[in-house]
Amino acid sequence: MPRNSVPRRYTGRKNTRPLWIFCLLLLLAALLLLYCWQTNAQFRSAVARFTGSLQGQDEPTPAGADEPAPLPPEQSSPIQEPDPQTPPSQQPDPVQPQSPFPKGLLLTLSAAQLEQDMEQAVREAAQSGAAGVVVELKLSGGQLAYQSSLQNDAVAKASSEDSFDLEALHTLCRENGLFLVGRFSAFLDHLAAGALPDACTCVEGGVPFLDANYQRSLDPYRPQALSYLTLLLEEICPSVDCVLLSDLAFPSYGKLSLIDYPDTPDKASQLLSCLGELQNTAEGLGTALWLEIPLQALTDETYAAASGQTYLEQLSREDGAPPVVLSPPDDMTQEALQRSLALLPGSLQATLLLHAPAEQALSLCEALSLNGILCRPD
Repeated sequence: MPRNSVPRRYTGRKNTRPLWIFCLLLLLAALLLLYCWQTNAQFRSAVARFTGSLQGQDEPTPAGADEPAPLPPEQSSPIQEPDPQTPPSQQPDPVQPQSPFPKGLLLTLSAAQLEQDMEQAVREAAQSGAAGVVVELKLSGGQLAYQSSLQNDAVAKASSEDSFDLEALHTLCRENGLFLVGRFSAFLDHLAAGALPDACTCVEGGVPFLDANYQRSLDPYRPQALSYLTLLLEEICPSVDCVLLSDLAFPSYGKLSLIDYPDTPDKASQLLSCLGELQNTAEGLGTALWLEIPLQALTDETYAAASGQTYLEQLSREDGAPPVVLSPPDDMTQEALQRSLALLPGSLQATLLLHAPAEQALSLCEALSLNGILCRPD
């Protein structure tokens, strides 16, 4: 070092790391651009448009780009509108739900007719033009009108010496082309309630309840009551075309506040549950089930609440609801019967069970536009 020179100040070692990082990022960006150029046609097109604009060239317009895209072909609506050229008389009628009731008259045969001469009673019903016959199988109170082969204390107590052969009646109806309906009372059963204490409606302390007519009844809340009815249905169903279920109800007369019912479910829900079980039993054996409702259940709120027959609105919202047979009081006018049918929820298919001569019942069936009607002549 020369003697008069000034030594340079040490500033430390120069850092080149930022330069290497920049170079690395630049390399990665170049690789990414190369990859996009090779794999993405839209990227290549965008680059070509950009370079073309820098050189002052207009981008060529693809052929047909100014033309609007063709509209999709019009699809036909699934709802067929009426043809305005077709006269109204030739327009197809709306599809109506098929009636579950045979067309015409279903004539009730009394126990006396069946006991006196069953074959003649069936033949006369067929000759009268009836579509079918209705017979009592289990009466209110519990008596069995048909000959049962079940070995059961309740059945033995309910059997009658005047009972008829149900299988023989079914055979005669088949031979004469008649539809056979068996009327079957459910829970208003004095005899079975006496023979089956565990199935009886009771007051507190387990004492059987007696209504205002001193009659016992089966309790819809008790499984033993439903089991007894199911047992009878299993015997009956193979020998009838339809079961007309009546008295699906709780006791409605007497000191009802004494009865010991559970808090839940409510009466209407419990009856619907029982109805579902009985309907499944019948339909599982290939037999239809109809539900008989007294008109009083629609016109008397006190009676309906006491008997639990407030379930029709709920029933109408269920799939597979059974058809309803409305039993009005005797000697109602045609206008009153029309109003009675109008009280039922519209989705329920319904007809009437009239206590009237056959000719009058047929006339009302036509006047009320019913497919079929049940008749109990004097």
